[in-house]
Formats: sequence, structure tokens, C-alpha cells
Amino acid sequence: MNCAFLRAFCIIQRLRRVGLRSAFTLVCLPAFGCSSDKSGEPNRSPVHQLSIGKQTTCASFEDGSTECWGFRQAGALSDGKPLGATTPDFQLSPAPVAGLDAGVKQLSIGADACALMDTGAVACWGAPLGRAFGEVTERDLVTTPTVLPGLESEVASLAAGKGGSPNTLEGAVRCGIKTDGTVFCWGDGDSGQLGDAVRRSEIPVAIPLVAPATGVAVGTSHVCVALSDRSAWCWGSNEQGELGNVAYAPYDASRDSAIPVRVLALPDVEIKELGAGTGYTCALLASGEVWCWGNGDPLGATAEPLRTDARPIPGLGSVKSLAFGDYHVCALIEDGTVRCWGSRPYGELGDGVSPYRTCWADSTQCVVKAPVTPVGLSHVTLIAAGRSASCAAASDGRTFCWGNNSYGLLGNGTREDTTYPVEVQGL
Repeated sequence: MNCAFLRAFCIIQRLRRVGLRSAFTLVCLPAFGCSSDKSGEPNRSPVHQLSIGKQTTCASFEDGSTECWGFRQAGALSDGKPLGATTPDFQLSPAPVAGLDAGVKQLSIGADACALMDTGAVACWGAPLGRAFGEVTERDLVTTPTVLPGLESEVASLAAGKGGSPNTLEGAVRCGIKTDGTVFCWGDGDSGQLGDAVRRSEIPVAIPLVAPATGVAVGTSHVCVALSDRSAWCWGSNEQGELGNVAYAPYDASRDSAIPVRVLALPDVEIKELGAGTGYTCALLASGEVWCWGNGDPLGATAEPLRTDARPIPGLGSVKSLAFGDYHVCALIEDGTVRCWGSRPYGELGDGVSPYRTCWADSTQCVVKAPVTPVGLSHVTLIAAGRSASCAAASDGRTFCWGNNSYGLLGNGTREDTTYPVEVQGL
């Protein structure tokens, strides 16, 4: 079956079912390896990085440029437009980031927005982390990417938490790793994420560790690191067993820890990637297996409501990378497909199903324990997840997003949620 026939078939289906035109475009083209007809459009550099924050989504490209979309008044778009009544609150399609030089190595979008540059410097924009609740005004917003003092060089990677409330900086923390393996964090560490002696800081705070770090993950109220000795250590809130260091028991605040504690039960295998959300943590091992602990929603089909020691996620195959939302996880498989599991009240799993109207009364309707495949995706090269939204970049140059769109995070020109992947406009 050739692609010309499929495109004609999809057009007919769209005319018949106007209400699902985006879904049929997506299902009929990418699922069969056909690209959309972009003849006459300029060639665009492939997407190099994707990141979804609390109120903003950003993509960087292999040519060094970066574009963002979402809620403008948080200051994390940096598109050169003034904040205020004369400018729309929401940017519903990608807009270039002004003042960010070429050479973005990693995008890290949380409550603010940061880029790790090829030079090892960290440039951030948006709301400054580390301020107390209610202290940040519009004048405090950093609207142009600015290199942070003390992070002008030798930074190897970044990780951002999404914090607590979507509309505040309360609980928002960011961490990074230096090229020598040391770890630093800053922000509002109200649960001990900045260590034993500091609760809030606008400048990076060093975290003492027993060995050099190779990976770092920031959850809503905790932080975890992978070390060069193949161990994992976590600190902060342990309300849902996210530190992975104790057998399950009713929550006791004394189990929180402002100093790193070792995760139990992980196999002695190199940790390729760490990620965290609200009350849970996952590790992608060099073997391709995924192990998780903490809140039961993202822990897979065999998980108990809380699982405070690490357990494997079955049914995934060989995993290439992971993306972490508040209560959902997506995995990019080596064959270019995507699998997602966990909570889906806004359609963040992308499988075309959203029990929004019923799941608040019956939480079991919200949760999918066994991994599902987002509708129509194939040949995927990158994935990202936010609080309750997900995105994927495909090898044909297109980018798709799905889930909660109240802040315009999906970039498709609307603020309507979608339970299936829709194409980001203009990428």
C-alpha cells in the first residue's frame, strides 16, 4: 500500500469524521511510515532536545536554535514580546527564544527554563528559583537567557522538578552535575532537597556524596542520583516511598531524609538514566530494563499501591530512554515505538482514552498499570513528559504532543486537551 493512496484515504476519512481529523491524520500517516506532504516548505533542522515544564514546552534543533510555547506570563518563553495586557497570555505555537546563542547541549524546563550550553555554562530564564512564595513579581522575571553565577562552565547535565502548585515556585528545585561528578541543587527545598542545612537558595548548593554522580533526577519533593559505583541514592520527602530505602509502612515524617540514603534492591548493573515524578522514582539500567519504586500508579502491572523497594516494570522490551510526568511514565523503545503507563485523567498516555469525567470518583479508572502504545506513533527519536502532558519527535522531522493543554503545552494552536498525539504547528 503506497503513501499516496494512504493520504487520499485519510483525506476521505477526515471529510467523513471532521471531529477526529487530527487523529485520522496521525493514525493513517506515521503508523505506516509515511510522512506528511510538506512539499514547498523549507527544510527544518531536526529536533535535538525536547522538554516540558510546568507551563512551557521547548524544543532545540540541531542548527542550535530553540523555540518554546505555552504560558507567556511566567516569563519562560523569552520570545522578545513584552509581558502585560497588550500581549496574549498564551503562545499556542512555537516561537524562537530570543538571546539564546547556538550550541544548546540540553534543555531543562521546569518552573523556570534552563539550557546547558556546549561550553558547559548554564543559561536560565523565567521565574528565579529560590524565592519565597509570593515574593516574585513581574519585574523579577528573567526574560532573556542569562548565565547563572557559578555555572559559567564545567556543567555536565541538568534536571528540573516541576514543583508543587502549577502557579507558584513553591517546592521548585533544580539540580545539576559537574564534569567531576559533584552534584549541586538550588530552589525551594522545603522537603530537604537542598541538603541538611539549607531550605531555600538562589545559588547552587553542593550535595555531599560517597562517589561521583553519573545521573540526577528531581521529583516533586525529592532528588535522586546514580553514582559511578552503580548505586542510587535519594533524599527529600519519603511520603510515598520515593527514596526507596525502607520497607513499606504507614507514612511517618521521620522517614524523610535531608541527606542521601541508598536505594534498596536495585540489581548491580550500571544505571543509564534516572527519572522522578510525584512520589516515585525510576531507573533505566544498561540492560534495557526499567526499575521503579514509590507511588504505585507509575510502577507497572505487578505493583502494590506503594512499593518502597525497587521492582522491574514488565512488558517493555529493550528501552532506549524514559520521560517522566507527575504520575505517568513514557518509554522510548529501541525499535522507535513508545510505551506509556500510569495516571491518565487528561489523556497523557496518548492511547485515545480519557476517563476524566469518571476517574475522580473512582481513581482506578485513571490508572493504567500495563504499558500502552500512544495512537499512531512510530519512528520516534525523542520523548518528553510534563506534569500531565507528553511529546515525541519522529525521524521525519515532525513533533507530536498529547495530554493536558490548559497552558498551551501541546503547541497545536489550541488549549484543548487531547487523548492522542497531535502535531506541533511549525516544527
